[in-house]
Amino acid sequence: MPETFEIILSDFATKVQFDPNNPHELFKKIVQNILIPFYKETNDWNESIRKVIKELDFIQMRYELPRKKDYRIMLLKEIERQLGSTIAELKGVDTIEILFLNMDDYITEIEDIMKIPATTHESKMKRLYTLGDLLASLNTFEISELLNYYIEKACKE
Repeated sequence: MPETFEIILSDFATKVQFDPNNPHELFKKIVQNILIPFYKETNDWNESIRKVIKELDFIQMRYELPRKKDYRIMLLKEIERQLGSTIAELKGVDTIEILFLNMDDYITEIEDIMKIPATTHESKMKRLYTLGDLLASLNTFEISELLNYYIEKACKE
């Protein structure tokens, strides 16, 4: 695989010189040229996130990008970076809440739930239902943020 090569996004207008070691420019272009226009058109934040993740999955498959890098997490971080500026300034669409301002509260609640002893099948099921009830109101992006937190924590340990 060459050091850098051209990637064409699904809008067929955007070309990006892609460097596998520095993919930031690709993620920036996906946000600017795919996510923002789609969000303006649909006013559906969750569907917009799903669309760019599918875009990235297609790019990984089409251009045979290395699977060892978690490009999805990198893309989500780029979206989060642009939430406070570019995306927040969009006119004519719903205001997007900055992601997960209360994530620390969820982490504390999850840790409290996990401290409850689960010695029987019934107590394990109760813990699962309690966790399920806590997480039921979260959107896919917020759940991804939580997963990312716990995966990073597990990797450090």
